[in-house]
Amino acid sequence: MSKLQELINEYCPDGVEYKSLGDLGAFYGGLSEKSKDDFKDGNAKFITYMNVYLNPSVNLHTKDKVKISPNEKQRTLQYGDIIFTGSSETPDECGISSVITEKIDEPIYLNSFCFFFRLNNPEILNPDFAKHLFRSHELRYQIGKTASGVTRFNVSKKQMEKVIIPIPPLAVQSEIVRILDHFTLLTAELTAELTAELTARKKQYEYYRDEIIKPKSAIQQKLFGKNFDFSFEIYEKTLSDISINISDGMHNLPKTVNYNTGHPVISAQNIIENSVDFATDKFVTEDVFEKENKRTDAKEGDVLLTIVGAIGRTAIMPANDGTLFQRSVCVIKPNRKIINPKFLKYYLDSGNVQDYIFKQAHGAAQKGIYIQQVKNITVPIIPLDLQNAIVNILENFYSICTSLSTGLPAEIEARKKQYEYYRDRLLTFKAKA
Repeated sequence: MSKLQELINEYCPDGVEYKSLGDLGAFYGGLSEKSKDDFKDGNAKFITYMNVYLNPSVNLHTKDKVKISPNEKQRTLQYGDIIFTGSSETPDECGISSVITEKIDEPIYLNSFCFFFRLNNPEILNPDFAKHLFRSHELRYQIGKTASGVTRFNVSKKQMEKVIIPIPPLAVQSEIVRILDHFTLLTAELTAELTAELTARKKQYEYYRDEIIKPKSAIQQKLFGKNFDFSFEIYEKTLSDISINISDGMHNLPKTVNYNTGHPVISAQNIIENSVDFATDKFVTEDVFEKENKRTDAKEGDVLLTIVGAIGRTAIMPANDGTLFQRSVCVIKPNRKIINPKFLKYYLDSGNVQDYIFKQAHGAAQKGIYIQQVKNITVPIIPLDLQNAIVNILENFYSICTSLSTGLPAEIEARKKQYEYYRDRLLTFKAKA
């Protein structure tokens, strides 16, 4: 028999008492009557919406500050308070909880987009138990039912008073905390190890890619020396010299933009992990497409380069006729008699080119690079059959790294699901009659 079961048999053999939040305490709001200027050069800590959303236990070591006058009447947070986010775009994400599990030695305030619950008798609920309890499946289900709205959903404090929670004996609560905290720690350690492994593999791939793509590099000659004569001359050409066309996308969305159907319009944000995400809410009509498509005429196999915002990302255009790009994406149509588009993509990904792109970038809030600067990128031209061989090697290596990139996050997600399963099992009690 487990220690937890022994404690249940000893302290609550007939079941656990369930009570509504309205019977146990009261809800309070966060900061009130504050302007934007009050959050500049503040003199007191406050807890932000994202602090609550991301952390089951509130991060009290925050640098977020707000101005509080000496005689100002604002509620401060206390050890054991349970904080909730007030609203979200979906009801499932409303009322996300975070608990103050550390003693507070200075006044700390709560932002106005959240509210908190304070027990009448804080002794009945271990704050570390609460951090697990209020994120459990059952409590999230009850809290989700209190949200209402159309485009944005808000939690009703009045409805939250009806949420029912178990109050097991403190000895039982402490044992559950010990088990779940240990599980959380192991999951965090594994996540750190897997993330480090993923980072190392990525660096290994990037180093290998940059070395193998260098003309006549040692690794290039070692891999291909038996099949290729390396006495060839290397020609430095600009990207403009080896391309049929280089153009950015449309500069302004027309007033006729549609948010349901038509020709999709893709931005730099859709170029992710060397691929194109065609999910968008911006579409244009046929006549707009015919007019704007003349500039880029993106076809399968063209090279895409982001030049505004998230600059330097690349992808090969897949088979998807009828797509337009915004000006944040540059479409490069390489001359395939001179250069393999995939080889060009790998070259644009290389450290030297990426350094060039970021050094040439202009702008403060949003970085950008001009089309002419893209055209001026120099590319070493080597025999086409050697380019093809290099592409084959890099595609295989990238495939291995990608499978790791897919597998490691999946392992992390599996551990998270495992924790959630045991958490929900441990937090399910027989109710006392």
